[in-house]
Amino acid sequence: MIATFDSEPGLVVITLGDGPTAVESIDPHPRAIVAIDAFGNTVQVEISAIADGVEEPLCAVAEHAHNSGRQVDLNLLLAAAGAAVAAPDQIVSVWFGQDAV
Repeated sequence: MIATFDSEPGLVVITLGDGPTAVESIDPHPRAIVAIDAFGNTVQVEISAIADGVEEPLCAVAEHAHNSGRQVDLNLLLAAAGAAVAAPDQIVSVWFGQDAV
């Protein structure tokens, strides 16, 4: 997962892997745009107006995905967004694995 926070417009972009190209986009929240591939998978999430927080729009993204039969892990999105905001104007690569022991 790659996340960036462009501080000038206040925009977080989270790219979920390097897979297929997006073929459509949806707006599950006024501050969230989700890019979807041809298989219905979420490939990118954009959150604007970061000063207003990321949790509400990311919750809407995860809820919309769940209601559409797709899986998007809210905790992973929140972690990626948090890492991006902590390192503004840089590219943050976030790797997640299964249960750590």
